Amino acid sequence: HGASKAATTHNKSPTSPPPHPNFNGAGYLYKAPSLLGGWQKRWFVLDNGIMSYFETQADFARRKKKGEFTVVGAIIKVEPDKKCPLSLDACCFSIDPPGMSSRGRYLLAAEDKATMYQWMDVIKQEK
Repeated sequence: HGASKAATTHNKSPTSPPPHPNFNGAGYLYKAPSLLGGWQKRWFVLDNGIMSYFETQADFARRKKKGEFTVVGAIIKVEPDKKCPLSLDACCFSIDPPGMSSRGRYLLAAEDKATMYQWMDVIKQEK
């Protein structure tokens, strides 16, 4: 009995594995439009506190980066549905990189809530 109790206590400790052990910080997200165009599906990769994005996963393999920004010290929050396309309702979040005004905000959307929270949790661990 004592061993199972210890195991349960251990699972709740701060040293327990991350909440999404199968999520590696790479995948497709939708990026809010710049001044021109609509929402863009982009391949995002989080590595050492830097979020890079590519047009496709194949472009990542070819190292054809579209852009990048730091997430260490960034403000990450869920965004109201009205800021997102109807098909992505309730799956939007924003990242405000440190030292940037709200004009430097990245508005992103995932395919579903579970994916959105995976990204948010992994990004928050970079702080």
